[in-house]
Amino acid sequence: MVDPGWLCVGLFVLMLDSTVVVLALPSIQRDLDAPNTALAWVQNGYLLAICVTVVTTGRLVDMFGRKRIFLWSLAVFALGSAIAALSQTEGVLVAGRIVPPDSHSSAATGR
Repeated sequence: MVDPGWLCVGLFVLMLDSTVVVLALPSIQRDLDAPNTALAWVQNGYLLAICVTVVTTGRLVDMFGRKRIFLWSLAVFALGSAIAALSQTEGVLVAGRIVPPDSHSSAATGR
C-alpha cells in the first residue's frame, strides 16, 4: 500500500503542475511563437487526458496494486515532464503535457 503522505505529494504535484503552466503560458507563447490555439491545447489537453485516464488507472490499480502503479506513474510523469521541458515546438510541448496525466490519475483516484 502506498503511504497516504505520498498520495498527498502526488496530488500536490498535480495541482502545482497545472498552476505553473498557467503562469508560464505568456512565456511559452513568446518563446515558441505559439498561437492561442496551441496554448489552449497545452492546458486543456492535459486536463482532458486526466479525465480520460482516471477510470483506466483505477482499474490498473485494482489489477496490479497501488504501489506498483504509483511508482510507474512517477516514472511516466518524469518522462513527460522532460519531453515538455525540452520541447522546441508547440506540438512536442502538447505531446509532453498529455503524457503525465496518465501518471497523475493514480494520485487523483486516491487509490
